[in-house]
Amino acid sequence: MPTAVVLTEQDGHIPPKYQALMAAQVPGASVHPVDADHYACVARPDLFVPALFAACRSVALRGAPVHAVPAAAS
Repeated sequence: MPTAVVLTEQDGHIPPKYQALMAAQVPGASVHPVDADHYACVARPDLFVPALFAACRSVALRGAPVHAVPAAAS
């Protein structure tokens, strides 16, 4: 299963070394570092959002192909 981790490098709540160890437990996980703290998604969206998009893109590109589902008949 494609997995991506956004790693907050200045995190005081979950130290980066533990985030990296958790990510390493998932074979093939991509890691997307952000030079910000635990609250980066709120306090530093300018840094967090690009990493989040990169993480999502990484998962999407490694995932199963998506097929269109026909709309339900009304």
